Amino acid sequence: PRWDAFAHRYCGAKQGRWGMDTSGATNLDELRLLLNNVMIRRLKADVLSQLPAKRRQQVYVQIGNKAMKELKKKMDTMDELTKKANAAWLGQEERDAAKSESQQLLNELYKETGAEKLPAVEEYVSMLIEGGCKFLVFAHHLEVLDGIESA
Repeated sequence: PRWDAFAHRYCGAKQGRWGMDTSGATNLDELRLLLNNVMIRRLKADVLSQLPAKRRQQVYVQIGNKAMKELKKKMDTMDELTKKANAAWLGQEERDAAKSESQQLLNELYKETGAEKLPAVEEYVSMLIEGGCKFLVFAHHLEVLDGIESA
């Protein structure tokens, strides 16, 4: 069904001051019946004894020299912007602009480093799959998630 039809039927949607308010709940028995075969919901407390102990593992990967040089340049620029954002001798507007630009650059760095690591991550995930291992992988950027999924 369309989102708005779902929202009206099961979320008690109504027009609010700032748009559609979908914080309600209606026809819950019907929704439970529809989702019964689709979704299994368990509380952590109910299944914790069935789960193995959590094990976190960091896997270090190499990225190419060319990419590393470009990332290093951006990191240096970000460091300069951070210093500028904390410079008391600059006006508040200039410091705020530098802080904003630094944050934007940091977000770009996260995304680019994820993309650069992707081939190594794909190889590692493929190795785990071939080995029959059970594992969870967490990622943030869609490009990285899509790449991991295709591995």
